[in-house]
Amino acid sequence: MAENNNIPQFVNSDSFMADKNYVKWLSNLKKRFHMAQLKAAVKVNTEMLKFYWSLGEDICEKQKQYKWGAKVIDRLSLDMRSEFPQSEGFSRANLYHIKRWFTFYSSQIEFVYQAGRQLQEVDDANTPIPEILLYVPWRHQTVIVSKCATINAAMFYLNKVVEGNMSRTELEHVIKAQLYEHTGKALNNFDVTLPQPQNALATEIIKDPYKLDFFSLPSKFNEMDLENKLATNITRFL
Repeated sequence: MAENNNIPQFVNSDSFMADKNYVKWLSNLKKRFHMAQLKAAVKVNTEMLKFYWSLGEDICEKQKQYKWGAKVIDRLSLDMRSEFPQSEGFSRANLYHIKRWFTFYSSQIEFVYQAGRQLQEVDDANTPIPEILLYVPWRHQTVIVSKCATINAAMFYLNKVVEGNMSRTELEHVIKAQLYEHTGKALNNFDVTLPQPQNALATEIIKDPYKLDFFSLPSKFNEMDLENKLATNITRFL
């Protein structure tokens, strides 16, 4: 499709006879575009999780500092969803998931570090995040935190998700089957290989609805500013 005076023009496919060189180039373009999509999805997932981590820390600290009760989460959900109505990330249930997730890992952050897990600094948060969390889809993580009583078990299943490219259904199945309890493997027995953008876990990330609504744009935004930012950062981003 070409443009002439801002009017879309559709090209007749019969006007060009595709030879083997064109077919080869087209196949390569499709693969490159798919790879760019996956890389973008992984990047958005990472930024969303960093935001959730800082939000979880905020909730915990503000409740302690100002002696706010649990109702502050209900109020926060209403206020944030008023501004971002399409975002399920600010639902009451998800805010509780965020707080529980942050509390679970941050309370044992020294143990995670001493066990050989890399930590990463997060903007707007004083507590670093275990790096492996940044490579696992959010819905997988809510399952792990809700089902695991110990940090050892949680880290075991995080590693299994990354190593095995597990879907959420597969993860729920192995937790129900008590894989951790039956294998008896300790946390520091794992050598984690972080997922490459082309693997199945990255494909799982791209389908995560929380990632999709995190990336949604407000109804009013400056399209030119967006295009300029994308043009400036596209090489580094991909």
